[in-house]
Amino acid sequence: MKRKFTRLLLSAVLMMCCTVMANAINSNATKIDNIYYILDDATLTAAVTWGGDNELLGTDEYSNNIDIPFAITNSGKTYKVTSIGQDAFRNCNMLQSVTIPSGVTSIGSNAFYKCITLNNVTFLPFNPPAIATTAFRQNSSDIKLWVPDESKYVGMENIPSNISYMSTNEYAPYILDEINAVWNRESLTAQDNEIIESYITEIEGSESNAQIYADEQTIFEIIRLRPLKNEAIATINNAMEDAPSSAYLSGLVQEYIDIINAATDENALTSKKNEIIAGLTFAIPAYNAGVTETLESLPSSGTTGNGVRITKGSQTIELMNPDKVEYFIRK
Repeated sequence: MKRKFTRLLLSAVLMMCCTVMANAINSNATKIDNIYYILDDATLTAAVTWGGDNELLGTDEYSNNIDIPFAITNSGKTYKVTSIGQDAFRNCNMLQSVTIPSGVTSIGSNAFYKCITLNNVTFLPFNPPAIATTAFRQNSSDIKLWVPDESKYVGMENIPSNISYMSTNEYAPYILDEINAVWNRESLTAQDNEIIESYITEIEGSESNAQIYADEQTIFEIIRLRPLKNEAIATINNAMEDAPSSAYLSGLVQEYIDIINAATDENALTSKKNEIIAGLTFAIPAYNAGVTETLESLPSSGTTGNGVRITKGSQTIELMNPDKVEYFIRK
């Protein structure tokens, strides 16, 4: 009877261990260069997380010195790292230092809970991220937070009071490292590269943290928008695949591509892209009907859908019904 009971007890213990091990895998995490992330395909952002071990076990899945990158690439997509998730480094009691990239805007609860050997956390964000109440709970007593601007970080809630500061001259190399990590991963234009190089020159010669970060954010906006611009340009070119060969239509497409390349933020880019695609819907039939002067798309008006403004000679026609464009042109 005792042996049978012992076997049953061992079986139960094994089942419990298996359950713990099954729960110990963060199935949502993607491991890239020894750091685990939750990837958001909709926003192309990434959150640092715990990975192969349960977040509560403290088995040191992160140790020594961790430099979190500004951006990562997975399956051909580039994700900007914007947060340190809940429990990300919890109980990693061999972790010594962490560098937090400038794109991070939030640090979750218990992110660095009981990281008892953590001595240095370097913050690259010029504006402090939102930090959860328990993010740095029960850490090493001599933990130091290195920040780019003392005036912005001192007095913040939820961070230890023992703070040291890096000088401006020490910060520029970090920024350049971040830029180099993502520069040329996407297909940048020659103009993009010229602009980036000019901003890097400013960063290298700048004595102002604010200027360094302003330049850096401009660079990353250029890098971030390029794949979106390339996608918009590809859509334009695809829409014109069956168009007749004509200098007018080629010039129209180039004009639209120049507009896309000049966009400086995502909202403007999306708006222009939608307007251009609406215009291209009318470009081929309008050209075939004899319009070779001005063809502009108009935004939607109520429930009437997108429209077009057509100028032919001295006449200007505005239509909000795309199906009747060719009819009115011919008439």
